[in-house]
Amino acid sequence: MTWTAAPPAGTDDPTDGGWLPFLNGDLSGYAGLTLRQLGPRHADRAFDALTDRLPAVSGDQSLTVLGETLRLAFPDGPLASGTPAASLTPRQRRLAEVLSHSPEPWLIDGEPFGNVAMLVGEYGLPDDRAALSAYLAA
Repeated sequence: MTWTAAPPAGTDDPTDGGWLPFLNGDLSGYAGLTLRQLGPRHADRAFDALTDRLPAVSGDQSLTVLGETLRLAFPDGPLASGTPAASLTPRQRRLAEVLSHSPEPWLIDGEPFGNVAMLVGEYGLPDDRAALSAYLAA
């Protein structure tokens, strides 16, 4: 789970300067993708690791982390249309709260990232941060 987190500022690259030919060298994203291999016994720890990482990622890295986090939060698929926030499971609620308080995952090069909005919307959540905040407050 440790590899899912970003390396602390000023530390060496965990690959010792080697190039990782996958996900543009995003070792944390690659580690996040492998968490599903740990199975349901470790799902809570995997979810925690991914949601802890989510506020710090943007651009393409957000897609990897967010995709895996959504998969864990919505194991039965997207929410039914009109599902109130009060009906969210604890994981779904936590993910929605992290996303509503974190601008970075929604951005690519400082601009809104439509791919993230589409990914969030595919799971039945509002597809922008302000709407997601309003949904949770209702």
